[in-house]
Amino acid sequence: MPPQAGSGAWPEGEKLTGNTVFDVILAILLGLVIWRMSLAVIRMLSTPPTEVDPDDVVSVDQDYTCTVCGAELTMRAVNVQNVQDNAPPRHCREEMVAVWRPS
Repeated sequence: MPPQAGSGAWPEGEKLTGNTVFDVILAILLGLVIWRMSLAVIRMLSTPPTEVDPDDVVSVDQDYTCTVCGAELTMRAVNVQNVQDNAPPRHCREEMVAVWRPS
């Protein structure tokens, strides 16, 4: 018999697995798994990022322009640990174009 509207998820007298003890143990285990996963996510989000070594930061003065929307960016410093083959920054999911400006 299908459940009646507004009467709850399961009809009267029916259980998820047919065994009340197993249903309680299953509910407790699922609750513990959800609890542990929630704590792991909270710990991961609350951990501060690692400090940047000042020796890895190089001073630059390079301007970039986004070819899609026209946004402009001036890079003053670059972390050499994170730079891959002097790749320009990305904006609008596209690489920005380096712009030369006279000093």
